[in-house]
Amino acid sequence: MRLIFSLIAPNHHTRFRLIPAIVFFIFLGSTRLTFAQDQDPAQALELLNMAKEMRKASLAPNDIREIMVQAANLDTTNLEANFDAAWYHLSTIDRDRAEIYLMRIYRQRPTYRSDLEYYIGHSLQYGLKLDRAIEYYYLFRNKVAQGRTAYRGRITLAEIDKRIQECKNGLEFMAFPKDFKIENLGPEINSEFDDYGPSVSLEEDLVIFTSRRSDGNLNDKVYEKDNKPYEDIYFSKKN
Repeated sequence: MRLIFSLIAPNHHTRFRLIPAIVFFIFLGSTRLTFAQDQDPAQALELLNMAKEMRKASLAPNDIREIMVQAANLDTTNLEANFDAAWYHLSTIDRDRAEIYLMRIYRQRPTYRSDLEYYIGHSLQYGLKLDRAIEYYYLFRNKVAQGRTAYRGRITLAEIDKRIQECKNGLEFMAFPKDFKIENLGPEINSEFDDYGPSVSLEEDLVIFTSRRSDGNLNDKVYEKDNKPYEDIYFSKKN
């Protein structure tokens, strides 16, 4: 596997800040961080404020997500912490887990956000709970169609209809599964970092893909908003 060229050049005007891990361990040394599920609203508020400061500093969203999750679990009635925990899941990994935090909000105050049903549907869709996802998408669709949401222009009826159709397609595919298998192509192509955008040649003997791995990356710096390497394009030939 050889590097072809750099896709994104570093911003030479970027000023790099403390990496999230350093900030996180400094915090560990200055306060009590418990991983139990006992409710502690005061500590939850401390964590929420810390996560906000990290967000202002454009630090890694994965670290912010974990702090938001702790805050939400320490105070299940804190609607802001629970929504942020859900939002960061939907924006990073384990998108289906956003349902936990969104449903806490929905049970307590369904009017907390006028687009709450849309995000619930989105998380349920990622969790393959497609019937329920359709239900919440339709709840939100009705609000948009009747002009009862401030987010009408940002989330269009066409986008909602697309999500609903995706769920209906998914139900059909799951009802009549096909015989196929997904295989990992191995460590020479798949890495622990973000690998995506693959393109296969017509002869199926060449794969070109984007990766944010550090190995062989022409950019020796990291993107300040998530502390991951910049993107580069790689290719692999089949022997």
